[in-house]
Amino acid sequence: MHFLAISMFLQTQDVMYLICLMS
Repeated sequence: MHFLAISMFLQTQDVMYLICLMS
């Protein structure tokens, strides 16, 4: 479960990064 939490956190960071690039 800890690994899953880390994976979700990394995915969230990627989404935020993409949003910054798009805007």
